[in-house]
Amino acid sequence: MHVDIYMINDILQPVLMKKQLHTRTEIKEILDKLDKAQDDYLFGDDDVDSSQALITMIRCAHSGIPEAMRIFGFFLQVCFDRPSASRLSNYYIHRAAEGGDTKATMELIEQYWWKDRNTAMQWIKCARRAGMYKALHDMAMDLDEDDRELALHIFSGIPQRGAVHSLLYAEMLAETNPEKARRLARQALRKTPQDKQFSTILALCNNITPTLAAEGRAMLVRLAGKGHTLAQHKLGYCYYHGTDNFSKDLRCAFRWWKRAADSGHAPSMFELSLMYEHGEGLRRNRVKAFQYVKTAAANGLRKAITNLGYCYYWGIGTKRNFTEAVACFRRAIELGDTTISAYNLGERYYMGQGVEKDIQKALYFLRMAARRNYPDAICRIAYVSIHGEGVKLNVAKGIHYLHRAAKLGSAMALCELGKCYEYGTGVPQNLQKAMELYTRSAEQGYRYTKRESSRLKRKMEKLHCQS
Repeated sequence: MHVDIYMINDILQPVLMKKQLHTRTEIKEILDKLDKAQDDYLFGDDDVDSSQALITMIRCAHSGIPEAMRIFGFFLQVCFDRPSASRLSNYYIHRAAEGGDTKATMELIEQYWWKDRNTAMQWIKCARRAGMYKALHDMAMDLDEDDRELALHIFSGIPQRGAVHSLLYAEMLAETNPEKARRLARQALRKTPQDKQFSTILALCNNITPTLAAEGRAMLVRLAGKGHTLAQHKLGYCYYHGTDNFSKDLRCAFRWWKRAADSGHAPSMFELSLMYEHGEGLRRNRVKAFQYVKTAAANGLRKAITNLGYCYYWGIGTKRNFTEAVACFRRAIELGDTTISAYNLGERYYMGQGVEKDIQKALYFLRMAARRNYPDAICRIAYVSIHGEGVKLNVAKGIHYLHRAAKLGSAMALCELGKCYEYGTGVPQNLQKAMELYTRSAEQGYRYTKRESSRLKRKMEKLHCQS
């Protein structure tokens, strides 16, 4: 299938390339013919005449259609490595660019940038005159860090038509011209519609260049001061966690979340409820915590509905009410919380709290949470399997589930595994191993482990005295 590249020169001699007018249908037919000839040459069977395929490609390129010339130029560039092929490739790519082909023009800009800057700048000017702004923009974005100078030349000549362009240009200038970068960032914000300004500011806050990140923070504070609830909530988050170069300040976090909550922002109400519940940056007030989480839940915030269920179950800021807790967990599940709320509803069915005790329903909701790898749900299923409650007794399966839950971080699972090793349930009896598991469980804050640990310690001392 190999055809000598010099054959192309022989064919080109009698052919004069002339710019012709073609209809859209004719252009499509010529490009399809070129595409087929290229496939025949590269991938055709042995019975395909590769010389004829090459001649067809040349004739298509000589149709005067810029895209056809560019395709053939790239074909020569890739498929032949002789100098004559390189010259012919450049010839066709140049003719395509002169005919207004965008991709050919971008190729020439990049080629010439490293060997002839003046020629590269001439092609950039040609691209601007032809209105190839999107292609220039995309090319500048695709250039590596090593080509940052070229990218800046390209960006500087593109009319600043939108916020995205201004932001990208600002990022490129941030190190060399910070003042202009800040001006472009403010310009980008002015070009952004009112309802999308917050997203633009967030993009600036998260920018890797310190200049633009600082400008983004200043914009965020100004927007929050104007009463924008999302900006107020974001500021509260930044001060609470000490992120985005904001110093951690719980009082400032409370102040911004309070302003957003007063405007009816449910997520800010939820954060305030947690601050009041745990006494973070202010005096603990569980009644106010309950009021805020209840209001947030009334606004349909799923995690607030789950926490409201906790409040009713544990009596946080209100009287204990298992029925209301069950209703909250059920509502949260309907809104998509198939982990924490599903586990809690399963536990209520298991305990018979707020609903009639039903092991099968309990297992239904526990399995729902277990499928999401919620460790305490897996632990409860293991406990039911080991003791055969409502299911067939299967100690080995239960031990397997306990190990899985323990790996996922369940302190309750560690405690239950400790009991298995203490009494030899499904595993060889090993009091030292049991004590180790109780200790790990206690370190993770499981409150029932201390009792088990103390009891086992007394038991081991008694056995030691007897021996």
